[in-house]
Amino acid sequence: MKKITLLAITLATFVTNAQIVLSEDFEGGIPSSWSNTNAGVDPLEIFTVNNTGDAIGFNPGNGYLYPDGGLGVNMSGYYAEFNSDSYLSNGAEDVSLVSPAMDLSTFSTLKLSFDSFMRGGYGEVITIEVSADGGQTWDVIDTITGTGTPNDYAFGSQLYDISSNVAGSSTAHVKFRWQGDFSWGWSFDNIVVQQPQGDAPGVVTDMIPADGASGVEILLSESGYKMIMFSWNAATTGDPATSYNWYFGETADAVINPVNDL
Repeated sequence: MKKITLLAITLATFVTNAQIVLSEDFEGGIPSSWSNTNAGVDPLEIFTVNNTGDAIGFNPGNGYLYPDGGLGVNMSGYYAEFNSDSYLSNGAEDVSLVSPAMDLSTFSTLKLSFDSFMRGGYGEVITIEVSADGGQTWDVIDTITGTGTPNDYAFGSQLYDISSNVAGSSTAHVKFRWQGDFSWGWSFDNIVVQQPQGDAPGVVTDMIPADGASGVEILLSESGYKMIMFSWNAATTGDPATSYNWYFGETADAVINPVNDL
């Protein structure tokens, strides 16, 4: 029986009650209440919607944006995207998709989440920004980049605590901004701003095999499938987890092949 060294990361998901302030999945297109503008050379180059599930910069039919695409990206149906590649090299792009104003004057804890897939490596800059004063000034809460090499990509579910930026504001906005010129593109979906109620699950205990374990046994089933037996004890703190995702890799920065809902 072959034995391996195993690095495994398990992520718990859970359901809490929450007061949702903003929820947008683009199933009806980009709403007219959202500002969609390009301050670059061509004002007609703006965010659009798509529903192929294909990540920009890969062969057609890849389906990487949907859960069955094999990368664990959780977009569905229609989603927003900026396809820089399709606009060719005709000048700088500075494209912003800005939410309508949100009254957060009675909120103290606020989280922003969405699903994202960026293909780039050609000088693009993606920023996630929030404003507490009606869009007069903006705080950059994250910059999404790849590895910095041509044709790289970055993807996943994004989650930010924006409480210190916009809690208490009566005219808050979120902005999704792309700056570049003839790069690949960016897709995102399932935008939610909410005040969560509940606590995240604690860390699972007694994982078998343990993180970093060596000599892990690989079993061969009767049907010829190779198997590794996993087990753990659920956390005793926080709200109960409703599912777990496993990610495997040789290093913590190179996990692959998510396995859902174990």
